[in-house]
Amino acid sequence: MLSFQLESGIYLENTRTLVPWATEIGSLPRFGSPVVTRKSNGVWTEWRGCRCLGGLVCKVEACQLFEPAQPSAYHIFLPEFHWAMLTLGPKGHLTRDLLRRTLRHLEGHLGAPHYFYAKYSAGLPVVWWELDRVKVMIGPAYGADLASVEVSHEPSGFEDLRRRAAEWEAEHGVGAREDYSEDAVAF
Repeated sequence: MLSFQLESGIYLENTRTLVPWATEIGSLPRFGSPVVTRKSNGVWTEWRGCRCLGGLVCKVEACQLFEPAQPSAYHIFLPEFHWAMLTLGPKGHLTRDLLRRTLRHLEGHLGAPHYFYAKYSAGLPVVWWELDRVKVMIGPAYGADLASVEVSHEPSGFEDLRRRAAEWEAEHGVGAREDYSEDAVAF
């Protein structure tokens, strides 16, 4: 069993609400009181002012984009909840200290990370855990001045998308990744 009920979904500790994996995106408002934004290209669901992953203060976001799925990030194109971004702190709050403290906190619960990408965004790395059917990543939110933890769940079904994602990862993603070591990650 994984820490924080990650095998089942994202647990919003402050409201004692589990948002289960595989929930249809349109049904997410049943869990807590999220803000839902609908646009022509997708739907975004945000739970603001949450505590998750053992007390981390965050905003939890889920989305579904309405365009052809990109293999590198196929979870955000699915009609079900299989991806969440937990934003730590307000915009402009991306600090090495926050990332370092959050990394240590997660290590205490999830064990040592498995790999990292050295310069993901803002000159900072991202660090990954691969746990059964769940992946957890900590680092800067891509293209934003924010620290985040992303959690993705490998769904049942969607075989074609999962196969294309694995092919994309083998061709593009693995080359830059390095095995994790505490000395190599510069947070």
